[in-house]
Amino acid sequence: MSKSFYGGRSLFRDLSFSISGGSILGISGANGSGKSTLMGIMAGFLSPSAGGVEFWVNEKKISKDKLNNYYGFSAPYLGLYEEFNIEEHAKIYSSLGDFHFDEKYFNKLLKDSAISSSRKKLLRHYSSGMKQRAKLILSVLSMPKILFMDEPSTNLDEAGKLFAIKLAQDQSQRGGIVVMASNDEGEIQLCDEIINI
Repeated sequence: MSKSFYGGRSLFRDLSFSISGGSILGISGANGSGKSTLMGIMAGFLSPSAGGVEFWVNEKKISKDKLNNYYGFSAPYLGLYEEFNIEEHAKIYSSLGDFHFDEKYFNKLLKDSAISSSRKKLLRHYSSGMKQRAKLILSVLSMPKILFMDEPSTNLDEAGKLFAIKLAQDQSQRGGIVVMASNDEGEIQLCDEIINI
């Protein structure tokens, strides 16, 4: 897989890798090296210049138009519906994603992330760190097969970083895939394989 922009600037060339359930893949590199672009290509909302990505579940290839049913995605640049509270947001997200809203699991995530006391507060009143925790919660709410985590520690304090790490570990332990773009040493140490771009 390769990605170039108009004008001939190449972000990466001839990348080739595979990852299986229960593994954490790290994507590392300098700012502007293409970490977020690579994750966007893998998630199917950006196109490569050459090559492509294939996802298989139970020996069945998943078509690109069905891929969003299998993954969760968190990134600091993703927007939230700030006129809702986290519970309303989660219920809307589950209805749009067509999966069951598991209130018990949601409450556990709120507790683990330490934002239970703010569950009724509108998201526009959240700090940047609280919003990042909310994005992490929403990314795992469907218990996806694949969890994309783009710079998960952004805006987080130490407790928030531990929460992000725990989500990645839980995903891996239940047999899911984690793809994490990061330069954070603690997060990179979690990874079974690292791609440096």
